Amino acid sequence: MIALFLRFMHYLFCGKAKEKERYAKNWPEISRRYRARKRWTCERCKVNLKRNRNLLHCHHRNRNPRDNRRRNLRALCIVCHSQQAGRGHRQIRRQAVKNGNWAKIQRIRTR
Repeated sequence: MIALFLRFMHYLFCGKAKEKERYAKNWPEISRRYRARKRWTCERCKVNLKRNRNLLHCHHRNRNPRDNRRRNLRALCIVCHSQQAGRGHRQIRRQAVKNGNWAKIQRIRTR
């Protein structure tokens, strides 16, 4: 019961309302530079997304969005990113299916 309460409190104070505050102000630039350094290729499944850059995300390995050291970052396609541990990653899949990007990346991966 206490664990449930603590999870609820964590969500309440660290949830979507504070999502943007959790990232560094220059996060879009950090992410773009890292993905470019990896040549727009998913580090897990090796799909190249140079022509579809919006389908490649920059993932924090330790789930701390303020820890932007290179060793903590990983370029992942939306499919691989959605398979990472953590509540927020399931949302990636739902959104990608909804907007058609899931099917698009599956076609790219099978080329």
